[in-house]
Amino acid sequence: MNIRELRQKIAMFDDNLPVVFCSENNDKVRIFTLTHICEAEALIRRDDDGNLYCKLGKSPISEKYVFIDLEPSD
Repeated sequence: MNIRELRQKIAMFDDNLPVVFCSENNDKVRIFTLTHICEAEALIRRDDDGNLYCKLGKSPISEKYVFIDLEPSD
């Protein structure tokens, strides 16, 4: 998802509604709080097992991303 797509998806909602970040796993819902948003260069790829990994920093093959940091609200 890019910034334009995110804007389009949330544009239909009232600007004054609070935003809740959540993740559901095995019928358990966890709530998260947004702590930080930044732009950074990184290399994001999948390893041989299909797991995502991220290497922050500028390199000849890195790309710019927007990172949204979330913290569990437990």
